[in-house]
Amino acid sequence: ENYDITQDEWYRNVKDYVTDIPTLTGTQVRTMTQGDNPWVISLSRRILNATTGEIIGTQLVELNYSAIDDILNDINLGSKGYIFIVDADGKMVYHPQLQLIYSGLKTERIAEVLTAQEATLELKEENKLYNISDIPETDFKMVGVTFLDEIVASSREMITLYIILTLLMALAAFIGSVQMARYVTKPLSRLELAVNEVEQGNLDANFAIRGTLETEKFAASLSSMISNVKQLMEQIMADQEMIRTSELKALQSQINPHFLYNTL
Repeated sequence: ENYDITQDEWYRNVKDYVTDIPTLTGTQVRTMTQGDNPWVISLSRRILNATTGEIIGTQLVELNYSAIDDILNDINLGSKGYIFIVDADGKMVYHPQLQLIYSGLKTERIAEVLTAQEATLELKEENKLYNISDIPETDFKMVGVTFLDEIVASSREMITLYIILTLLMALAAFIGSVQMARYVTKPLSRLELAVNEVEQGNLDANFAIRGTLETEKFAASLSSMISNVKQLMEQIMADQEMIRTSELKALQSQINPHFLYNTL
C-alpha cells in the first residue's frame, strides 16, 4: 500500500511524455506486488483525453518473461547455443541468463550487434557466431548465438555420416550386384550341366530351369530341340529295326526252299 509506483522505470520512461506513444521497458523484476515478483517486460504509455489532449492516466501492459523463455528455449541451436533480444537502444529485452547479464558476470557484444551491416557476425575470439535478424513491427533485434566448435563438430558428424551412408550404399550395391549375378549365372550353370548330360547321351536331361526370361526361353528351346532329336532317333531306330526284320524274313524265305530241296 505504501509502494510508490511512480519510481518504477516503466513509469519514469513516460512521465514526461505528452503523447500516447507506447514505450517498452526491458526485462526487470516486478516489485509493485507482494509475494509474486516475476521477471516481466513492460509496455507503458500515457492516456490522453481525446478532446483536450490532457494527460488523464498511465497504462501498463506486462508480459511475463517466462512466456518468451518457453518459446525461445524450444529453438535448438546446439547444446550451448541460445537466443537473446535487444532493443534499438541496446537494452536487453530477453536473455536466458539475464541475472548474469545484470550482475556483469556475462556480457554480449551489443554495440556490434546494433551496428552490424550483415546478418551474420563471427566472433572467433569468443568462439561464437551471431545470427542477427530484425523482429517485424518492432525495433528489436533477435540474435541467435551458436558456438563455432559445435558447428565444426556438427560438420564433421555430417561428413562422417555421409561417408558411412556412402559405404553402406556401396555395400548394398555390391551385395545387390552379387545377388543379381547369381540370379543370372546360376540358371546358366544348371543349363550348362544339362547340355553336358545331353552330350554324354542322356537325352532325358532336365531343362526345367528357372531364371531370367531369356534363360527360361533358351532352356525351353533346347528342351524342345532335344525332344525332337530324341523322337527322330527313336524313329530311326524303329525304321532300322523294321529294315533288319524285313531283311531277315527275306533271307529266310530264300533259305527255306533250298533247305527243303536239299533235304529231299
